[in-house]
Amino acid sequence: MLHLKKNKHRSLGLSTLAVLFIIVIIAIPDLLIGLFIYRDVQASSQAQLDSSAANSLRFLDKNLTQFIQGKTHIVTQLSDSLSGKTDNPKDIQSTLGTVQGVDQDEAALYLANRQGALIFLPATAKIPKSLDPRTRPWYKLAMQYPGKPVITAPYLSSDGSNAMTVTIAETTSDGTGVIGMDLKLSKISAIVNQVKVGESGHAFLLDNNYAWVVNSQAKSGGKAPSALIREFAGRSSGSLFQNNQHVYFVTNQLTGWKIGGTMNLNEIDNMVVPLLVNVGLFALITIIIVTVLVWLIVRKYVLKPTARMVSVFEKISKNDFTQGMDTETTSNREFAQLSVSVNHMMGSLKNVVRTIGSKSEMLAASSEELSASTEENKATSDEISRSIQEIALAADEQANNVERLVEEAEAVNQAVGSITERTSNLARTSDESSQIVQNGQDALQITANQMGTIKEKMSNLSQMVNNLSRQSKEIGEIIHVINDIADQTRLLSLNASIEAARAGENGKGFAVVAGEIQKLSAQSAQSANQINDILTVIQQDTEQVVTSMEDGIHEVDKGMSAVSQSGSSFDNIKSFVNTVSEQIKNVTAAIHDISTSTAHSVASFQPIKELASQTSSNAQNVSAATEEQSASTEEVARSATALSTIADELNQLVATFKIKA
Repeated sequence: MLHLKKNKHRSLGLSTLAVLFIIVIIAIPDLLIGLFIYRDVQASSQAQLDSSAANSLRFLDKNLTQFIQGKTHIVTQLSDSLSGKTDNPKDIQSTLGTVQGVDQDEAALYLANRQGALIFLPATAKIPKSLDPRTRPWYKLAMQYPGKPVITAPYLSSDGSNAMTVTIAETTSDGTGVIGMDLKLSKISAIVNQVKVGESGHAFLLDNNYAWVVNSQAKSGGKAPSALIREFAGRSSGSLFQNNQHVYFVTNQLTGWKIGGTMNLNEIDNMVVPLLVNVGLFALITIIIVTVLVWLIVRKYVLKPTARMVSVFEKISKNDFTQGMDTETTSNREFAQLSVSVNHMMGSLKNVVRTIGSKSEMLAASSEELSASTEENKATSDEISRSIQEIALAADEQANNVERLVEEAEAVNQAVGSITERTSNLARTSDESSQIVQNGQDALQITANQMGTIKEKMSNLSQMVNNLSRQSKEIGEIIHVINDIADQTRLLSLNASIEAARAGENGKGFAVVAGEIQKLSAQSAQSANQINDILTVIQQDTEQVVTSMEDGIHEVDKGMSAVSQSGSSFDNIKSFVNTVSEQIKNVTAAIHDISTSTAHSVASFQPIKELASQTSSNAQNVSAATEEQSASTEEVARSATALSTIADELNQLVATFKIKA
């Protein structure tokens, strides 16, 4: 009981477990749902952003291609129209001026021939006189690919503005010069910057040499980071992550430039986190509402019936069967059925305790009667033993007397002269022998009567012990009934555990109650086994008493047989003594026949001597048997005392159970 109380203080209550269970089954799914929603929204947002970035880059690629193609077409037309005119500066300047007046997107138009002459518009540009156009990047690149338009990487312009520029160049059809058009980087930047990647991202252009053409975060003409260059190398399009940035890129087929865009990774979290917060708030409110409802339901339908049941079981554990379960106010059907089963179990236990109490009282009464009878038998056996000893002494004295008679008869043959005196002595001796024989017969009769009384007492005692053994067996059958009840209770608790397991989490509380019922049935079975062990010892002692009684009866029968033999011997002795007396009376009348009579007397006294010796030996055997019977009676008395002690212990055990209110 103390162990149960300690566990009660250490373990959580059923209501707490129910609340925790509800919190867990709501919180975990909500967390999983939130996680899945977060992942799905994140993936959807990422896909949406990826799609938006790809569309933006495709749009930028298309606009850039259209812009470059338009400028390239102008350069190609100038190349055709100025072919063969590279030595006529006026025609070149007029043609270039006409194109520049129509299209204001280019920063400058110019032509350089193989002799190093340079015609540059606008004329306001400050071109150094020492400048050799043949050393410029656009000239060299065009000469490497004659007849094809080329686009240079960003480089520092030579018009005195120190601005970065990009040039579209192409050789004239006759190959005598190179037409160049400097594009305004502001125009390209406007095309690039009108594309928006995400909320805070930006687009960029990277040329074939991985130099920045347009990048709001870097200087035009500067080299891209080596890590970015390694990612771009050998790839025409794709995406990558770098410095908390998601980078998308495609390759412009016309220029070979990398058109890219960057987007901050936090943008996805900024889109998903508010949704996740809303889901968390909804889950928290749901947990609070459901927890309150479940706690109220558990308190009404589980905690109150369980508390009542625990109180009743605590009474039962203290051997108090006066309390019962209230089946009318039980809140649910399962607890009502369990209450009925508990009440039935308590009724059965009350009947068992009452039966054991009544049987233990009967056992105590029988033990006391057996003890009293044993004491009486012991006293009778002691009396018989003393009587047998007296008979043995008398038999010894008779044997001595007969031996003296034999010696006197032999003396008659030796001294015929003293026959008269010897005859008188013989007469007296004969009378004494007759009296002794008569006393021996009376003592043997008393012994036989006492033996019969002992046999009757022993038979009654044996019957009482047999009744006690039968009652012990009846108690053993009652113990079997108790064990059957404990087994049924254990089966009931097992069925309850199975039903609780089928009920799942909602049946855990019922499983605890079933476990307690199973412990109670185990305790009942243990108590029944202890009582059964005590009854086994009682039955063993009773069997030993029965065996001892049977041995005593057998020994009494042997004693009665020996007494009967002794009586027969005394009858023979009396017959011979009477014969001797008759012969002594006739001695005076027939003195002449003395020799013959004396010889006859000697022959007659020899069997008497043998019978006297046999009588003494039989008396000693009867005395020894009587002493053994007394020892057996003492053993029966000790067994009866032990049986009485066991009955008292059984009564004390039954007294610990309280079955009346």
